[in-house]
Amino acid sequence: MATARTLDLEFEFEIEARLFHDLRNSLAALRLLVEAVRDGVMEATPSSGTVDRMLVHVKLLGALIDAQGDGYGRRRGVAASHAVCIASLLAQWAGAMGPEARKRQVDLRLVVAADLPPVECQPDQISRVLAHLIDNAIRHTPAGGSVIVRGLPHPDGVQVHIDDSGPGPTPSHCADMPDRPRVAAASSAGGLGLTMARTIVQAHGGTLWAGSPPSGASLRFYLPAIAMSVA
Repeated sequence: MATARTLDLEFEFEIEARLFHDLRNSLAALRLLVEAVRDGVMEATPSSGTVDRMLVHVKLLGALIDAQGDGYGRRRGVAASHAVCIASLLAQWAGAMGPEARKRQVDLRLVVAADLPPVECQPDQISRVLAHLIDNAIRHTPAGGSVIVRGLPHPDGVQVHIDDSGPGPTPSHCADMPDRPRVAAASSAGGLGLTMARTIVQAHGGTLWAGSPPSGASLRFYLPAIAMSVA
């Protein structure tokens, strides 16, 4: 059963301010895949999965372009959500970001618990969150390090962890993850990306926060199961 959500006007402007950066990142990742096929590093056969990885980026690029085109209409109206298998979405983005990780000599792994419940969301918006968090983790992890994308059960839904073995978050990036992100707190591309991600997750009834692993960094978010959001 679909529901409707209206993003807060102030937060909507923050999300749109991030559009150009997201477009550039996804286009760069798509170009990397195309060049790998051209150079014979990867195959583009139906069974190779390469085309599916390309389609993940193509779909996000289309959604971002649509969002830029009809942003005013979305601010005046509502955006529909529907049931999404978060495990599938995590697998898509872990696969799509694989070439970038290999280019940087980072081990990107996916660990997903069995039988995760479906969540109610706008998949293109949650894709923006995943694309940013995974890309950010890869870029801040030195060669030889690792990034682990985890999908875990939560008492009320699903919890996603993006863990990396990098130097860890800076105070300016996390700043205790304030309850309501502000444009002023997002003075860098990374800061704006975290603001955007938290805004989107909150608009879906979830939360995003920084974990405290023994080493490296961990950004985590929770989304309610579909039964919770319908209720």
